[in-house]
Amino acid sequence: MEQHSQHLASTRIQSFTGGLFSEVTKADVGENASKLMSEGCDLLAWADPYFPDSSTPESVQTALIDSAKAGFCAHYTMPIGDKQLREQLATHLSPEFNRQINSSRNIIITPGSDAGLFYAMTAIINPGDEVIVTDPCYPSNISNLSLLQARPVFLPLDADNNFQITYKALESVATSRTRAIVLTNPNNPTTTFLRKQSLEDLAKFAEEKDIAVICDEAFCDHIYSSERFIPTASLDALWERTLTVRSFSKGYGLSGIRVGYIIGPDTLMDNLYGAAVNVLGATASAGQSAALAALNDPKILTDFFADFSQRATMVEAVLSQVPGLHITPIESGFLSWIDVSAFGTGDEVAQYLVREAQVIVNSGAPYGPSGSHHIRIVQGVFRDPSRMRDALERIKIALLKWPKNSGSHQ
Repeated sequence: MEQHSQHLASTRIQSFTGGLFSEVTKADVGENASKLMSEGCDLLAWADPYFPDSSTPESVQTALIDSAKAGFCAHYTMPIGDKQLREQLATHLSPEFNRQINSSRNIIITPGSDAGLFYAMTAIINPGDEVIVTDPCYPSNISNLSLLQARPVFLPLDADNNFQITYKALESVATSRTRAIVLTNPNNPTTTFLRKQSLEDLAKFAEEKDIAVICDEAFCDHIYSSERFIPTASLDALWERTLTVRSFSKGYGLSGIRVGYIIGPDTLMDNLYGAAVNVLGATASAGQSAALAALNDPKILTDFFADFSQRATMVEAVLSQVPGLHITPIESGFLSWIDVSAFGTGDEVAQYLVREAQVIVNSGAPYGPSGSHHIRIVQGVFRDPSRMRDALERIKIALLKWPKNSGSHQ
């Protein structure tokens, strides 16, 4: 879930409880956005497919109803996840990862990929560790490290190089305390994905430094580039040191079902298996039934792909009419990463669009230092694409009227 990414403001919370949560930054969890929506604003800042409209596929609806009627939803599954779902995932993933995925040794089901991402980090990262995170990146990659009392070290990605990773860049930020690298691939917010050379450079670096890799692949289901997406852990040199986190939320449009999963070698999965009952309990049984139905219904991915690819074209067609905007070519998912430096900071533009276009977008600031003059737009919202186009048109009109020589729009 991405409530915290609806960043309009943040406050410093001083907790009296001590421990890991003694001082954390509390991002907006949706209340500001909810208030603005009640006042007539459209929310283009929440990566929840077709929010707020009904869009649950019939096969998933049937599975949920059957789970309730059979009484299955009232009971736990195994802490590591329903056996049938894990077996189907193993069959589905083995060709993609170029190895036989063992459903009882290499997969664990989690209540969404956000929980899975944090859980994966706990198996590898200790207080005081330095962890490389790309800039830009998904905000949880940064905030989770703070919760674990580790230190994020930013790896700047070059837009002119399509946000790829190089060995030289990795080496430039490594220290003796580097413990891991956390990736979002395809990248949220840029939508770009790592090519083979980047992965080979990553593999060489990880082997030489003997570090772990945690890779969030929540947006891997829909790739629009002519180049093939390569799972990070499918490289032999990376499999034994990588935990991969995936989700049914984005590609299958099942954000509210809250089902994700972690894939990894048994050497890394052992700790996660051992603590699953304490931390995860067990992912909701009804949600796992729904995920299994979705996995066995290929039409879901096909339909989403057709629509999301058209929406990517829509964003580029409408917003390219605004001089000064630079839209990163959309390679995956249903997001757009837009350079607004010709207008102001991401915060200024986001606040301006709320006032002048009645549209809520993400400021780029939470996505890393390089995001300060960017905004992120989620074009995968609303079941009716014409409503999305209307919101984009309002953004276009507002930016075409951007006040000249204005330094701030608070």
